[in-house]
Amino acid sequence: MQQVKLQNLSKTEKTNSVFTEYDVFNGEIENTMQSLETGDCWLLSGINSLNTTPWGKKIIKDALRPDGEGGAIVTLKGANSDKKEYRVTIADLDKALSSGKYSVGDDDMLAIEIAVEKYAKAQVAAGKLNKDPDDVLTGAIDRNVLYLLSGRPTHDFHQKDKNIDKTLDKMELNPRKYAAYCGFKEDSENLYNNHAYSIAEIKKDKNGQKVVVLINPQDSTNGMTVPYSEFRENLNILFVLDDPKNPDKDLKSEIDELDEQIEALKKEEENIK
Repeated sequence: MQQVKLQNLSKTEKTNSVFTEYDVFNGEIENTMQSLETGDCWLLSGINSLNTTPWGKKIIKDALRPDGEGGAIVTLKGANSDKKEYRVTIADLDKALSSGKYSVGDDDMLAIEIAVEKYAKAQVAAGKLNKDPDDVLTGAIDRNVLYLLSGRPTHDFHQKDKNIDKTLDKMELNPRKYAAYCGFKEDSENLYNNHAYSIAEIKKDKNGQKVVVLINPQDSTNGMTVPYSEFRENLNILFVLDDPKNPDKDLKSEIDELDEQIEALKKEEENIK
């Protein structure tokens, strides 16, 4: 969806604007570009990763609805708070667009970006998040955007996780079953560290070489194809979400296994008491 200049809408249009009437929102993510002034690549990459799967697209669509006044209500099911809904007004959108600090190209992406910022600022105010309230989107917050939108924790893999290669194999065999984004240890020929990328696909190219198609949030128009060896050797962290309505019960990181062990010990202690 092309970005609409909301400040040019008439008062009547602002009052009556809904997803289908003025094409301001349609619950879908199209091409976007990250502002280089804000380090929220993790947020945009998480949303772009959902957008690579049919069930992820539905999660995005279900998270957005019109507020009846030209803005949107964004539902963060996984918010670590009693408040799950965040209203993004025309004024919020105008301010964000004019600041140059937020993504451009798609109003749905922008609405989610603003809603997550509102959530993070509320977490800071409540003492639940230790960040600069004027720069809450730079770097990760208490819950990643896959968790916030789906209501389900991600499977988080570090570079030496014994289950990471098995998981990457799963993603190669069934790319539409998993939404994933990642970060890298250091700069390489095609990749940057301190930056997040969505994983669109792991496949063989026409020459039979294994490659990874990544989406850079700085410009999601076209995927970038990277040799698998460069990707795997430099991979630092991987966040994976499977379909919440059809979960892969075998998908587990070492962190997941540790959490299961802790829960089992807690139950044993309760039974002893």
